[in-house]
Amino acid sequence: MARLVAMLRMLYKRVEQRGGSLREAVDILLWRPLRVGAAGSKGLGLAYHHRLHAVVSLHYFGLFTDKLMAGFHLYAVSYLLCGLNIFGSSFFTALNNGLASAAISFLRTLVFQCAAVLILPVFLKVDGIWLAITVAETLALAVTAALLAKYRRIYQY
Repeated sequence: MARLVAMLRMLYKRVEQRGGSLREAVDILLWRPLRVGAAGSKGLGLAYHHRLHAVVSLHYFGLFTDKLMAGFHLYAVSYLLCGLNIFGSSFFTALNNGLASAAISFLRTLVFQCAAVLILPVFLKVDGIWLAITVAETLALAVTAALLAKYRRIYQY
């Protein structure tokens, strides 16, 4: 993540040196990586779905295949959300907004995950354990979207 932040800062400085506007720099820093990430997530999701059953049945000899497949499908969504949240945190770090970056990271990794792991299994049993990370990432994504909306006027993206 540190390398990503360094690359984003270097890119921002190059755009400034060329006389580019802040809007152009933010377009390069925010919207282009989101488009590439969304396309890559779709491709990986399709590959994951097609290979998962073979891997699970090979390692567990078909004993728990149905339960593991159901659990993995619940958990798999968290990978897509995780990438967006990490990107949001890196984006604010690149813009030297450490408070927003720290808020996303702290809420995502500690507050929301702990709360989801403690609360969801009470209501959803085993599925609640599988869904805990997905729910935590969804809540963190809501925080990320709120912070992007809040700072939209300041950074002009």
